[in-house]
Amino acid sequence: MYRSFTVADMLAFGRHTNRVWDQRRALGWLERFTVPLDRRCDRLSGGRQAQVALAVALGACPSLLLLDEPLANLDPVARRAVTGELLAEVAETGMTVMLSTHVVAELDCVSDHLLLLSHGRTLLDSNVDDLLAHHVRVTGPRADRPPVEGQVVHATHTARQSTFIVRALLGPATAMDAPGWSGHPLATEDIVLAHLRTSIAETGQ
Repeated sequence: MYRSFTVADMLAFGRHTNRVWDQRRALGWLERFTVPLDRRCDRLSGGRQAQVALAVALGACPSLLLLDEPLANLDPVARRAVTGELLAEVAETGMTVMLSTHVVAELDCVSDHLLLLSHGRTLLDSNVDDLLAHHVRVTGPRADRPPVEGQVVHATHTARQSTFIVRALLGPATAMDAPGWSGHPLATEDIVLAHLRTSIAETGQ
């Protein structure tokens, strides 16, 4: 954002600095979020500044849109609205969106591929549906290993009970054959946090 520019100035800047420009698309985004065109950018809230940045980015009609913490300045209601509108843009245009975020909950029901990095190491690089299908939380009596074949991503134990998060070799059923054991599906956030906890335990970082 150029602080002294109005929102309209920012759109004019986008129009003159991009070979391809869709003014209707940029204006449509701002209208959906009621951002005034005559307001200077330094007099907008952080959330509205983010909307102007997105409008300029979308007006350039990218085939690939890279977003670094794009929802950080938005309240929860606005985050949900922006996410929905971005998904609508993807569906309408075929645009690919790469979203970098530390807010793992933002990924649920949004992403179709997950790349998880920790201190320069790749922990996960997979289709999200595959990750959800092959990870399971298994709970049962105290044990060293779960009754499911696969990689134990994370384990916790009490005196009488063990809980394992397992990346199974086969898509696991949530009903365990072993007496006393039960399996439960995981959300994307659960899977990410389990792999991060293991990485921290292994590297101390």
